[in-house]
Amino acid sequence: MSDLCTAEKGHFIAACDDGTLRVIHMDGVLALPSGHNDCATSIAMAPGSEKLVASGGLDSAVLVWDLDEPQKKPARFEGHKDAVRRKT
Repeated sequence: MSDLCTAEKGHFIAACDDGTLRVIHMDGVLALPSGHNDCATSIAMAPGSEKLVASGGLDSAVLVWDLDEPQKKPARFEGHKDAVRRKT
């Protein structure tokens, strides 16, 4: 796991070294489809929403998932020249 953020109460979203994102909750773990082509380096919830999740990865892409439809492929935004990381 390379990053973690909180979602709604009792739920977390993990960005994983294998490029996948996983929703972690008391009933188990749900892997979101169509992750990054390399390590997912950062993850965040959209401000004011507990349903939109954005992630950045070593594949220079930003992916956005709608958690109301967790099995739907994420929107993919490419164009960065290097890895997408959280600003520290």
